[in-house]
Amino acid sequence: MSLILHVDDDDVIRQLVASYLEKAGHKVVSAANGLDGMKLAEEIGPDLILMDIDMPVLDGYEATQRLRGNGYKGMIAALTGSERVRDLANAVVAGCDDFIPKPLTDEFAGLVDEILNRKEQIKADAKKAGTDDDFFD
Repeated sequence: MSLILHVDDDDVIRQLVASYLEKAGHKVVSAANGLDGMKLAEEIGPDLILMDIDMPVLDGYEATQRLRGNGYKGMIAALTGSERVRDLANAVVAGCDDFIPKPLTDEFAGLVDEILNRKEQIKADAKKAGTDDDFFD
């Protein structure tokens, strides 16, 4: 079971994401804006943050940049309805490790698992190389 923080201003999307991921065996904590998401991320140290991009108070780009600036090393995936290359590139520049497109499909939980598996592989590779100094902590 992984701990996943989902940051999104849409109540329906938060409920849908929680439903998909809890059925897949994950624990989900949610926040309604980037500022609250940042605070929760720093408190709970989730295995993955699913970060919406377009939110009030603090958007996903800025929240991700601030988290990275504060030394947060965990996995962050942009969860966005935008398919524009520029928006996806901006998410990566802000510090996102990956992205998952909206609308959500039945493949959503599998995409999340792929990201989590990639995290574990990166940690294993770092440990093998002798550079595992709290890579994601």
